[in-house]
Amino acid sequence: VIRSTLSDDVRGLAAVLLRRVLIRDEVSLWTNAAASTQHSVKTDLLHVLTYETNRSIRRKLCDTVGELASSILEEGEWEELLPCMFQWITSTNVAHRESALRVFEMISLYMATCMTAYFDTTIQQLFQTSLRDGEGHVALHALRALGMLLLSLDELDERDRFQPLLPAILHALHTMHVDGNEEDLVEAMEVLIELLEPHASFFKPMLVQLVPLMVVLVSTGASDGSFGRRQLAMEVLVSIAENAASACRRFPQNGFVEQVFPLTFHLMLDVNEDTTGDEVDDAWKCSLFPLTFHLMLDVNEDTTGDEVDDAEDDISNVDVGAEALQRMAQAIGFKKALPVSFGLVSQYAGTSTN
Repeated sequence: VIRSTLSDDVRGLAAVLLRRVLIRDEVSLWTNAAASTQHSVKTDLLHVLTYETNRSIRRKLCDTVGELASSILEEGEWEELLPCMFQWITSTNVAHRESALRVFEMISLYMATCMTAYFDTTIQQLFQTSLRDGEGHVALHALRALGMLLLSLDELDERDRFQPLLPAILHALHTMHVDGNEEDLVEAMEVLIELLEPHASFFKPMLVQLVPLMVVLVSTGASDGSFGRRQLAMEVLVSIAENAASACRRFPQNGFVEQVFPLTFHLMLDVNEDTTGDEVDDAWKCSLFPLTFHLMLDVNEDTTGDEVDDAEDDISNVDVGAEALQRMAQAIGFKKALPVSFGLVSQYAGTSTN
């Protein structure tokens, strides 16, 4: 069905169903299939994936290939797969490069346990090239695959072998931003957020470059439908503060706080052009002044269930800015945070009064 001339919806569904019946734990057809049938399935999957042009179906096929491979590679039952994927990663066909990286993402646990001898050579070169690939979605797939590999590693020494890739990661993020590739950029930042909690120290060598890039992403595009991107960029900055607080405190001239805290104030005062002066003043009364004194006193207040529901229903820039300011101030410490916060309050209060 997958390689038939039926509709894309039917073929895509067939790929999903095949994955479910092949490797379902309860009733696995794979373990009960004859060796000849297993060989035929593996051969056909790679053949179909080689020539498939529909991106959605390719993604589903990659998931099927990856999940099947992750369950049989360690037993040496699919020797043709890795040579094929490494051939595809250097292909002139962008779909092949994307597919190979998606499969690598799916077999990250196998790579983390069985391919450590190749980390400094083949694997690292693979990511160096792919993260700088400007075609299609190759760079995003490379970042996703690298992220899953890092999450699959148990030893920090093994993880840090990939720190030479940090400039390539920055290059990928910068290119997505410059090219206006919002969808890939948003997904890439989601990967960063997922990695920062367990592996913030991995990113320390590039924080001085990463923070200004995130500052730009929060600062620009306030009126072009980029709300989600700005929120995620701020969440990256908050994650850095919470998981690498000591590194943030060591920024020259309190640089992290000086660069990032003004963004939270901008978000809390991110009002529409039609907003009246009285409404701007209300924003000050309801957000900046109370929040700043709240930070000074470090008081936790109870939130009612209705307030939580309202926040979940309508998350505004005011909410994002206020929460980010509070979380970062508590993470970095009020000695670094409060002087800048009060300076910003004075600055904006003077502007509002004038």
